[in-house]
Amino acid sequence: MIDRKKMNYIFGKLNYSELSSKSAEVAFFLTLSIFPFLMFTVSAVAYIPALKIESYVGMIERVIPGRATDFIVLIVKSAVTNRDTRYLFLSFAITMWSFSRAVKALIKGMNRAFLSPETRSFIKVMFISFVFTLILVILIFSSMILLVYGEKLGHLVFDFLHIDRIFIKVWDITRYVVGTVSTGLVFCLLYKYTPNIKLKITEVIPGAVFATLGWFTMSFIYSFYTNNYSNYEVIYGSFEEVIVLLTWIYLSSWVIVIGYEINSRIYKRRRRREGHRFNIHAGTYIDNAQIQNSEKRY
Repeated sequence: MIDRKKMNYIFGKLNYSELSSKSAEVAFFLTLSIFPFLMFTVSAVAYIPALKIESYVGMIERVIPGRATDFIVLIVKSAVTNRDTRYLFLSFAITMWSFSRAVKALIKGMNRAFLSPETRSFIKVMFISFVFTLILVILIFSSMILLVYGEKLGHLVFDFLHIDRIFIKVWDITRYVVGTVSTGLVFCLLYKYTPNIKLKITEVIPGAVFATLGWFTMSFIYSFYTNNYSNYEVIYGSFEEVIVLLTWIYLSSWVIVIGYEINSRIYKRRRRREGHRFNIHAGTYIDNAQIQNSEKRY
């Protein structure tokens, strides 16, 4: 049974105007990163033999709303037909910078949500942002390879091991499950290690599950809406695909931000029930014994 009081506490007290500003900041840097990231991934994958543009585009269509893929296909075809290592390294550098800025914006938002002032050095924060950006880029790139070449890899492995062909259907399902679990794992790591507060893995799972399922659900619903009911073309004309893509990035940022807000609500509620109070000057929670000792001094 779902506890309505807990759900009302978590979702009922969210500051939606503040969530909007946090999401907009993250979406801005994600927007800056998505195009060089696509250029980097396509340029890298283009060096792999037997690349089919249709396979790569098909993978993108599973994630990004269909009305926005026409705009992205031009980038994909350009990168595949014009292989240049300069574009590869340049796009990677821009991707790392813009993605790390997005992660840094998330860190700032999470610290604010957990009422935890940033006490780490600038270099340490940038290092954390860089590490998580690198992990994210590697994971997304690996997921793309798995989705594009997963079927061929499955055939090769099963033929080599002389396993019955019926297991190939299981493999087709498994590679999508692996992608979903990997996404959830990234959210868990992001929510646990980036804010300036010590959290248990169990304390970040609720937000990570919400962000994972919410992101896939949002992408599916928004894709269905843009393909069947939206009138962006009437309003924005030739900029329709760009607007659809930017809106999807903004909605994705909302899901990520709400994920860590859920974790912060659960964390603060649990700490208060344990008798802790928040010391705004120290940026930490203190227990009743510490409160009594501090009161005796005055």
